[in-house]
This record gives sequence, C-alpha cells and structure tokens, in this order.
Amino acid sequence: MSNLVIKNPDPQMIELIQLRAAANGISIDEEAKSILHHVLQSADYDSFIREVREIRASMPRQQSDSADLIREERDR
Repeated sequence: MSNLVIKNPDPQMIELIQLRAAANGISIDEEAKSILHHVLQSADYDSFIREVREIRASMPRQQSDSADLIREERDR
C-alpha cells in the first residue's frame, strides 16, 4: 500500500479536516481519504479544482520563499 505525504499543509486545512474527522467519528487519515475519494469520484471535479485555486489565491501567503530571503540577504 502507498503512502501520501502532504508537505507544508495550510494550518486551516488541517484544522478543518480534524473537525470533520471528529464530527464523523473517524481518524484524520480516514477523513482525508474520504475527502479525496469524494472529490476524485465527483463529476464536477473541474469545478472543484477551480474553486480550490480561487480560495488559495485569495488566502494571504503564509510562508516566504527561502530563495527570496537568501537573495535579499545576499544583495545587502
């Protein structure tokens, strides 16, 4: 069986998955699998992707790109 690792997840996303998992009485892993399964089986997948991209674009950038920070320090 394969493992899926999501690096640097948005803390709000993690909190929402935790809340959904608790409400459904299942583990966080099971909830995440359920969400992925539902989205990937949905006939409206393209619409979902557009919505996720819009939400992500509207969120403030929470992490700096390390290359930008190094470049700024180098240029001082």
